Amino acid sequence: MGLPVEVNNLMMGAVGGYQISRSLRFRNSAQGHLSRTLSVAGNRRTLTISAWVKWRGYDTGSASDSIFSVGPNNSTRSTGITFIGSGYSSSPGTFLNIAQFNGSSNDWQLVTSQVFRDPSAWYHIVLAIDTSQATASNRIKLYVNGVQVTAFSTANYPSQNSDTDFGSTSYTQYIGRDGYASASNRNYDGYMADFYYVDGQALTPSSFGETDAITGVWNPKKYSGTYGTNGFYLNFSDNSGATATTIGKDYSGNGNNWTPNNISVTAGTTYDSMIDSPTPYADGNSGRGNYAVLNPLDTGSSGSVSAGNLTHSSSGGGVTRSNASIRVPSSGKFYAEFINSSATNANIGLGFGVSADSVALNAAYNAANSYHFYASNAAQAMNSGTTISISSWTNSANQTFQLSVDVDNSKVWIGQNNVWWDSSGGTTGNPSTGANPTFSISSSGFKIFTSIDTTSSVNWNANFGQRSFSYTPPSGFKALNSYNLPAASISNGAKHFAATTYTGDSVDGRSITNGGNNPSGITMQPDLVWIKDRSSGSFWNVLFDSVRGAGNQLSSNQTDAELASASNVQGKVSAFNSNGFTLAKGSAGTYSGLGSVNYSPDAYVAWQWKGGGTAVTNNSGTISSQVSANTSAGFSIVTYTGTGANATVGHGLGVAPQFIFAKKRSAAGNSWRVYHVGLTSAAYSIELNTTAAQALTADVWNSTVPTSSVFSVGVGGDVNASGATYVAYCFSAVSGFSAFGKYNGTGSSDGPMIYTGFRPRFVMVKSISGGVGDWEVRDSSRDIANVSYSSRLFANSSAAEDTSGFAIDLLSNGFKCRGTGTNSNGSGYTYIYMALAEAPFNLSRAR
Repeated sequence: MGLPVEVNNLMMGAVGGYQISRSLRFRNSAQGHLSRTLSVAGNRRTLTISAWVKWRGYDTGSASDSIFSVGPNNSTRSTGITFIGSGYSSSPGTFLNIAQFNGSSNDWQLVTSQVFRDPSAWYHIVLAIDTSQATASNRIKLYVNGVQVTAFSTANYPSQNSDTDFGSTSYTQYIGRDGYASASNRNYDGYMADFYYVDGQALTPSSFGETDAITGVWNPKKYSGTYGTNGFYLNFSDNSGATATTIGKDYSGNGNNWTPNNISVTAGTTYDSMIDSPTPYADGNSGRGNYAVLNPLDTGSSGSVSAGNLTHSSSGGGVTRSNASIRVPSSGKFYAEFINSSATNANIGLGFGVSADSVALNAAYNAANSYHFYASNAAQAMNSGTTISISSWTNSANQTFQLSVDVDNSKVWIGQNNVWWDSSGGTTGNPSTGANPTFSISSSGFKIFTSIDTTSSVNWNANFGQRSFSYTPPSGFKALNSYNLPAASISNGAKHFAATTYTGDSVDGRSITNGGNNPSGITMQPDLVWIKDRSSGSFWNVLFDSVRGAGNQLSSNQTDAELASASNVQGKVSAFNSNGFTLAKGSAGTYSGLGSVNYSPDAYVAWQWKGGGTAVTNNSGTISSQVSANTSAGFSIVTYTGTGANATVGHGLGVAPQFIFAKKRSAAGNSWRVYHVGLTSAAYSIELNTTAAQALTADVWNSTVPTSSVFSVGVGGDVNASGATYVAYCFSAVSGFSAFGKYNGTGSSDGPMIYTGFRPRFVMVKSISGGVGDWEVRDSSRDIANVSYSSRLFANSSAAEDTSGFAIDLLSNGFKCRGTGTNSNGSGYTYIYMALAEAPFNLSRAR
């Protein structure tokens, strides 16, 4: 049994071993920023700004977070690059805004269609300006994580050869605040690292970063060019003081130092020099890397997080839970601290600990499978609702509370000021030796949380190791960051799954390469290809696999029998290639039928899974099967012949599958049957080809949970009629690559966040309650940027792609429901999901 602990996502090391040692935290509450006034004018037409940012990542409403700006600090002008919230747009935010405001209107402005609300990882932002360009759209270029942003809701470019306010001696330069007057609500909140300004050149991201050829991850690299007159490079590495020659020092050689304002390098909760970095590497017990933060996407409505998402605040009463950002694999020992900076005596109302994934957001303080400390008039340790009284605690402000979680041995210790409480409330706990834990964990899938239950205004300040701990962590326990977490077994999801988009051309024998929609360009030979015409509602979802044989077609939205290759008149996958697949016309010489795969000029998507190659006979069950199993990625294709009696079928995965969908091939009229770990029990099944809710169907899976070697089938004709032939696609969870689970809808546009432990490339969701809801499918190839993951296709329907709403955000660590529709986030509905990775959590960047 393992205990996954929720922590921030992992990041991979940089190209060539380049290491970013520190970042600087900017606290909006303190209006922290850097400033500099130019003594000599720079190039006002051509420049480049490059910075790595990890910011608060949620809709800021009417507030905005300025990354870099210039202005006179009055109400006449402001020019810069800023995250703006929904208060500046009719759509939910937050967007990137690049603009020059003249006091009454914008001289020029670009506002991204893409939103930026991932609080758990680092973005790399590059802004290149060259107003000499003849083509307007070439005068300002914006890049995020190495990719140029081309979709803007507002796109008004500067006139050719016009001067911008950048480089002007008339205005002050700011990092972390707006140059406009009264800009208290325009201060940046979050972290910045490796900040470059190149005066006189419009550069591309390749000057500052590079895509790893194996993982496809965008990584920083050292800039080696010149800087120009007013260029600078801030790495924030000297934290010996909060001065222009220390934390604000320019390392370009130009001496263009910056003055810190309301930036602290004094030990305590306001300390702003962090070792939170886009590049993980060894550094003592802590290590450098992307660190855990509290998650504003999983916080109760009466609470908020701020100060680089390390402060949890509430003044409205009731319990609000805030979780550290991402799941850790089931191994390791981790340590964190929490300081109550503003609560004392009877109104303290603060708690922290670990709670099971299944625990409702606002119930962590008293639910089963919640293990935590809670302090009000008295202190209590609570184990699944059982209270332990603690007498030896200090009830005053600015106390350090401690949490040690031993995932390997399923133990949790809670303490204060280096005194660790045991299971009776005594002080004999010792994480270093493993003795006398406060709790022994009896479940799996947990999150770290903080809670606040008071009508007074109070704060929890979390520290996961991005600044110095108040106390030395117990022996063997580490900080919660990317370097200290186990590497995922699959470094690039494209090695095992691809979502490939293409446009039909009606050409016979066309080959589709599957590396085009991933940054690394990695290709693989698929064994299952699932194709859907996105443009038309007349064409089915069609599936082809190597075990049944190229050209043999099934449709996920139909109960039809398998259409044999020789009888296929509409178009098919005729071959599975080393880098994709080949499309051929059917016997009628057309692509225009129900199973269309290449009809011109329609848009298509092909989802592809790598199996195990040539199928082999598997006799581990009572029914002999042919199996192509990719055990590394948890996927197998199984064909078998039914017996009409309760039986078992070998799946070849070596671990129990969590998701199976099976179809009768030899006759029409039978539904696709689905087993999913999130269904009420194995006595239930659900249909892939309908909107129906789960139903009691003991004759499908024989009310038996799959094992590591077989899945069970009952006597139902959908899965086991005597003499009938079947195919089953089986999936098991692989940490960092695939996840299968369930969640409860809220009916709110600020819906639940589902942790997958990776940055998803593919998500399929289905309601199992209420008798409504399509099988919604989204992927990052059709929608490359949040919030546009509203482009839905439906496994159970031939409908064309729908972009009308009900969006989700695909994040570095999972996905969050943004729409209110019953298909994915209806109030009171329960949903199951399948998610596959683009990049594992130890490699991913923010979306």
